[in-house]
Amino acid sequence: MRHFALLFLLLFVLAITVEAHKKKAKSICSGMFKNHRIANLECREFCKIEMICPQGGYCKVKRGRPHCMCRGCPGRKNKI
Repeated sequence: MRHFALLFLLLFVLAITVEAHKKKAKSICSGMFKNHRIANLECREFCKIEMICPQGGYCKVKRGRPHCMCRGCPGRKNKI
């Protein structure tokens, strides 16, 4: 029974962490079409540090530099 409680607690903490991470990623993505240049830099930095891209995008390393290939950003579906 104690193992079950511990497992539940671990899953709960993991869910909170994932949710917080999604919010951070989403904020970068939503700013993308307000000011493309700043958002592009933010996205690139985010990609470099986390290797996770906003809104279900993915990272691609080109010429030794990580790039966010973003999906789900309104009007911004290409490489950043």
